Amino acid sequence: MPCAVILTALSAEYLAVRARLSNLREDIHPQQTIYERGEFFANEQMWDVGIVEIGAGNPSAALEAERAIAYFNPDIILFIGVAGGIKDVQLGDVVAATEVYGYEFGRAEAKFKARSRSRDADYGLEQRAKAEARKPDWLKRLASVPSPAPRVFVAPIAAGEKVIADTRSQIYQLLRSQYEAAIAVEMEGLGFLEAVRANKQVEAIVIRGISDLIDHKQESDKAGYQDIAAHHASAFAFEMLAKLQSKPRVPKSSSAATSGMRQDNAGGAQGWQTVVQQGGTAYIGNIHFHNASAEKPSQSGTTKMNTAPKTSEVEIFFSYAHEDEVLRDKLATHLTTLQRQGIIRQWHDRQIGAGKEWEGEIDRHLNTAHVILLLVSADFIASDYCFDKEVKRAMERHAVGEARVIPIVLRPVDLDGMPFNKLQTLPKDRKPVTTWANQDEAFLDIAKGIRTAIKEMTQNP
Repeated sequence: MPCAVILTALSAEYLAVRARLSNLREDIHPQQTIYERGEFFANEQMWDVGIVEIGAGNPSAALEAERAIAYFNPDIILFIGVAGGIKDVQLGDVVAATEVYGYEFGRAEAKFKARSRSRDADYGLEQRAKAEARKPDWLKRLASVPSPAPRVFVAPIAAGEKVIADTRSQIYQLLRSQYEAAIAVEMEGLGFLEAVRANKQVEAIVIRGISDLIDHKQESDKAGYQDIAAHHASAFAFEMLAKLQSKPRVPKSSSAATSGMRQDNAGGAQGWQTVVQQGGTAYIGNIHFHNASAEKPSQSGTTKMNTAPKTSEVEIFFSYAHEDEVLRDKLATHLTTLQRQGIIRQWHDRQIGAGKEWEGEIDRHLNTAHVILLLVSADFIASDYCFDKEVKRAMERHAVGEARVIPIVLRPVDLDGMPFNKLQTLPKDRKPVTTWANQDEAFLDIAKGIRTAIKEMTQNP
């Protein structure tokens, strides 16, 4: 499983990152730094993600980055947070830093003379940031998209040890005159990249949301722009993370022959591949849910790569009787956590747009969904369309490993002889949802069961 570490300075930044992870647990460093470790699922790949809130300042960022790299041995490390906008940007915009200037360095004469010192982001992550900045995909990770929509800039920023709150200040004037390319200013990016520079095996970038425009900083903070900017920066960072594993990565080195699968990475290229070693031969290929396999080299010695398209989320199809629409909506609400984390996207027939051919749309999603939920009740079994069309096709795809079918018992009903009766059913003990004293507890049990099923699918395609 690839590993990422994310550093933040403020509580608002930390919470914006934390909300996108699942299965969180504490992980305490021998020197008492308390991390949280969670999982992020994207593009059929589960990431192990460590997060920590370190406080403000470049020295702290350098120390904690060095410590986290040694502890986690991550593939990439990110600093996610907020910044003040200097030029071009507006509140809520996002900046992925191509480089970070240290504006504190210079010679103190009658007039301060800046001596340039900067550190660059990883080239591959910079390229990924540029690619995602050109697309609107990351906006789907926002709970709501403001108007106008926030923009992403991939550009230099500046870092120092001071909070700049007035455009009339000497430091602001210094930034505009000596660091004209910088479009935002913050307090940790330089120290962070200094530590990464000493650990060349790790790829790093700083991603900031614009929380103020220097003047009227207190008013922006009171208006909640720290939370908004942190949320936007987190959304863009996780969109980048979701796309990284699709790029080929050459294994670091060959090792003794083993059986099974492992994830390898090397410092030169971006992305992830699965290496399957059997006997004395290693095969390299991408893994997909549908007919997943690692392909053997051809006789010419080259490796044939699987180029089937990937999706960043697991598609969930609701098969249900319209008499159970209220219960379906409640289940969909309980699955919103998975949706906000970018793990799933939900589909049911009420989402068919005006003018579209409804049966064709149902067939299309029934044939592309990774998980098919059968919302079982007497009305569901009595429905010829649900039972003869949707259940039949769902079980066919389940039998050949193309999809996972999960029956969910909504109301009491006799399941003896049903084609899906052999499958593991939710909620626990097959207790129908409507018979629970608290239906929210039933739906929570179902949501947890679906999360576990998705995790199993990613670990054992």
